[in-house]
Amino acid sequence: MNINEFLKNPVGKGAVIPGKNFLLENLNRRYKQLMERHEFEVNIYKKKDKFFFHFLIMTEDPDRENTYDVVIGFYPNKIQKLDTTIKQYDIKLFSNSPSFIYTYAYVAKENKMLIVDFYNKFDVNVLKKPPVSRNPGKTMGYEKSIYFACKYLTEHSDKLNKNYLKTHADSNYKKLIREVRKDSVILQEIKTAKAVKQAKKYETKKQNTIEKSKINNIGKNKKTKSAVNYISKTKGNNRGKINHIGKSKKTKSSVNVIKKKR
Repeated sequence: MNINEFLKNPVGKGAVIPGKNFLLENLNRRYKQLMERHEFEVNIYKKKDKFFFHFLIMTEDPDRENTYDVVIGFYPNKIQKLDTTIKQYDIKLFSNSPSFIYTYAYVAKENKMLIVDFYNKFDVNVLKKPPVSRNPGKTMGYEKSIYFACKYLTEHSDKLNKNYLKTHADSNYKKLIREVRKDSVILQEIKTAKAVKQAKKYETKKQNTIEKSKINNIGKNKKTKSAVNYISKTKGNNRGKINHIGKSKKTKSSVNVIKKKR
């Protein structure tokens, strides 16, 4: 199965995938969002007449920093070795994204689509025990990290031309083996990234509470000051009234004196 055939139907030609159009629409939207954040890091390796594209694909969560290793391998038959492009080569896959590990790694191995050199990057049980709960039918499907990598390559098809590969493919295949992380490392990185995200969330919430408290205190101080000013004004007004009353009494007393003289 070549890369275009895989993108059209990872299960196989003629197989029915329920809700396929919805799945592809959803994946294409997420791919676009991911590419808008940061373009994928891609390195190319060569092993004899085979080519391997190693992707570092970031998580879809913008508040986490962890990435996944995805490798798309291109394997030619005897006739295709003479082609000027590797578009028609059969592909094999690898990803240490959890959705691939626990749903498709076992199935890919059973269908001889998993890159053999990366078997030891998985926990032994991943490739021994079928994904009964996640994939009871044991069928290949659209796993996001694999889909994103394959879609990227079809959109940048110049990278699949042999003239390009001659100058960009690294023949140090052992370097690729070293670069790809084990699933246990990825799972630990995810755990750490989630903890960092939670800590940042807590710190932000704490700062917001402090700022809100400051604003409330400023409001209280303004109210207190207003109340003090009101009391002061009231006292001032009372003094004026008292003085006025005093003057009235004096005026009344003068009138009484005049009456007595008469």
